[in-house]
Amino acid sequence: MKNILVILAAILMAEASLADTARMEKVAEQLGIDSASSSQGSTEAKAAVERLVSVGVKTYPTVKEREADVAARQSEKDAAVANYQPLLSVNANASRQDGKDTDTNVKNHSDGRDLSLTLRQNLYRGGIDSGRIGISEQNLFISENNQAFENENLDFSIRRAALEFNFRSLRQLIDDVSFEDARDLRNLAQRKLDAGQVGKIDLYTTTMRESTAKASAARSAIESSQARERLTTLLGPSDQRTELNNDVDLLKNRILPYPETMPNLTLEKVKTFEERNAEAVAKRADITLDQGYRERFLPSLDFVAQLSRSKNSTYYSFENDFDNRVNSSGSSIQLQFNWTLWDRRLDHLNKASAAEKLMADAQSATAKYTAEAEVTRIKVYIQDLYNNLGAAIEAYKASGQLYDAQRRLYETGVIGIQPLIDAEAEKRNAIASWHQNVYELQLNLLIWDALKKGFLPNVSQRSF
Repeated sequence: MKNILVILAAILMAEASLADTARMEKVAEQLGIDSASSSQGSTEAKAAVERLVSVGVKTYPTVKEREADVAARQSEKDAAVANYQPLLSVNANASRQDGKDTDTNVKNHSDGRDLSLTLRQNLYRGGIDSGRIGISEQNLFISENNQAFENENLDFSIRRAALEFNFRSLRQLIDDVSFEDARDLRNLAQRKLDAGQVGKIDLYTTTMRESTAKASAARSAIESSQARERLTTLLGPSDQRTELNNDVDLLKNRILPYPETMPNLTLEKVKTFEERNAEAVAKRADITLDQGYRERFLPSLDFVAQLSRSKNSTYYSFENDFDNRVNSSGSSIQLQFNWTLWDRRLDHLNKASAAEKLMADAQSATAKYTAEAEVTRIKVYIQDLYNNLGAAIEAYKASGQLYDAQRRLYETGVIGIQPLIDAEAEKRNAIASWHQNVYELQLNLLIWDALKKGFLPNVSQRSF
């Protein structure tokens, strides 16, 4: 009867909300369990992420690479358009020759100069030039699409790295507090041992728990440090990163905002970058195949005009010098007709183009299916994660109540140390589970925002 009264008294002493420790209240505040995630600290952390993204997207080396690629593809398109323009060329030739006839002892010397100006204009090439323009346009579109993809990829990567660093830093806080709680339990067991209330097994058990919690805290510190390195690497050159240290540090103090109400998951149909690229590749393959057939079976007609002038001189040396000079000039106009009757190389290339077109069409269909499947999966996952938030919070609060009750029962000698150690570990696991749920919700909402812009991130879901 006495034990029952002690148990009831201990339960009544446990508060109905969070565990009755200053450390746990601080953790709860920084994680936003009992305070809105839209608080001042979370707002500042969100603003810091926006500044990091703004700088990183502009300074990361691959940005310049994509800009150069777009410029190159634009020049290729301009070159394809220039095929319709005439070609004007000048040709010049100069020669000199000295000789001697050994039988007659006659010496000779000759020199000549030729100059011609040629104008060539294509009149008909079976539509090949328009095909080249079409191919260059698709190449330019793909390059611009890749540039936009790279910008969105950097944007997403920085936001994800910032979110992971925020998660890892707060997970380190959880494990640090868990280590402090475990150390308090060991100190409590030591005091009870010194008072002769318990045996050494309690001290050994709490020491083992303290060592385990210390190792977990050290591991969390390593993971937090690595997450910071991954984030700062995405911010461009090292001199730029130093200026952003304050923004990075803001991510350590408060959890980034998460939805307190079910978010609106309406998504207008937007083609992903992969879909747009696949469609452009399919169009390019179609144009290439058409161009190959035109080159194989249709003739070409060119207009060629030439204006030329030449001067030749010959000198002979014998008893009497002899000089022979010839000057000439002229012009010509030609229509050059060409029609390929047999070319097995083109036949095989056309077969390859036909196969590439089929492959490109299949890639386009695959990209569309992948995007639709990912939208459906992410939508369901976000709903499930949000619905689980309430249960995770209740589990954490219940674990805090259990820990307080078990501690009081242990302090009064009603129970042994093991139930208290289990309650302390459960308290840590409960808040970590809630934090994990929030992190995955934040990450998948980040993916959802990317999908709205047509960016399909390649994110592997990991369990921490």
